[in-house]
Amino acid sequence: MSKIEVDTIAPQSGTTVTLGEAGDTVTVPTGVTLDTSNSTVTLPDGTVTNAKVNASAAIDYSKLNLTGNIALADLSATGTKDATTFLRGDNTFQTISSDFVRISTSTVSSAHDFVNFDDVFSSTYDNYLVVGKSNITYGNTNIAIRMRAGGTTTTSNIYSRNIGAMFSSTYSDITSQSNMAMSYNDLITNDANYWFYVFSPYLSDQTYVSGMMTSANLHSTHFAGMTNDTTSYDGISVYNVNTGAGDMNTSKVTIYGLKNA
Repeated sequence: MSKIEVDTIAPQSGTTVTLGEAGDTVTVPTGVTLDTSNSTVTLPDGTVTNAKVNASAAIDYSKLNLTGNIALADLSATGTKDATTFLRGDNTFQTISSDFVRISTSTVSSAHDFVNFDDVFSSTYDNYLVVGKSNITYGNTNIAIRMRAGGTTTTSNIYSRNIGAMFSSTYSDITSQSNMAMSYNDLITNDANYWFYVFSPYLSDQTYVSGMMTSANLHSTHFAGMTNDTTSYDGISVYNVNTGAGDMNTSKVTIYGLKNA
């Protein structure tokens, strides 16, 4: 084997020097430092493998192409990583709260007299919030509440209710009614907006209701009512007192369950 000892290798002409030929291996012996700090080293694509990157290498984050490639297992966030959690801003996986859950929504876009819900009350929640909006033919109806069980609306005189007009001393307190009305005297105009709580309808005990309603003509009321029986109810009906008139033009009503205390 021949040995050449020189201080500098320079091309005979041009700017390119070739070491070896195709298929040859050029070896830098152990202990030799190949200093390229002032040079440009061009490596073939795909030749720097993971094994060649030191575990302590401080690779700048901006140099990593991570778009769509970060697996859950690679996140440092604490908490359980699964379909029931979400990642908070403090880098913690948090369980999705089920304290306030939308159970059902009904939208009716043609003339109707009631919006019925079945199988919405259960032992999962004690109390419920009902939020609705109904467009009413001018001055023809009141909106009322009735309870349902097994797909049937209770229409007998088992309801008591109290209605008070907002900003007025006017009120109506009636027992043994066939419904729990949200208003009185057919004063609703156009859009009627309402919300009310239903307390423990599924228990075999009296069901209580409390809420508010307002309409486009500023006819606003607060109302409360109860059933005078101990039936376990699984549904509810929001309906037009003047049944058969079709005075409810459109309605959208949503029921939410509230986590038991």
